[in-house]
Amino acid sequence: NGGLIAELESESLASWLNMTEGKTVLISNLDISVLFRHRTYPIVLEYLPIQLQIDDAGFPTQVEQENNLPPNTIASVRWIKPPTKCTAEQRKAFALMHITDIHVANNILQDGICINNEHVSI
Repeated sequence: NGGLIAELESESLASWLNMTEGKTVLISNLDISVLFRHRTYPIVLEYLPIQLQIDDAGFPTQVEQENNLPPNTIASVRWIKPPTKCTAEQRKAFALMHITDIHVANNILQDGICINNEHVSI
């Protein structure tokens, strides 16, 4: 799709490129239009109650606070199959949660996550 992925030699260089100064230096040396996209790590949440309002803008923040995660760690949460497409008898569905930090994603995969005081299968 015309993109460029840069693999960097150190975390300190990656951190520097994440800051405004690093982005400015890179853009001035490339002489092309640049859009920075941050990588996210998808995690499937199994058997979430479909009455959960995961589409609400505040839902990721609520889950972050409940699990003592750093702010903005959860980039997004969405249903894999929207509840409107589920049968009337169906009470649970799978969702996809995108995490911005690889270490947090790995911890969630190892330990799971709580949503509304209920441990969710991963």
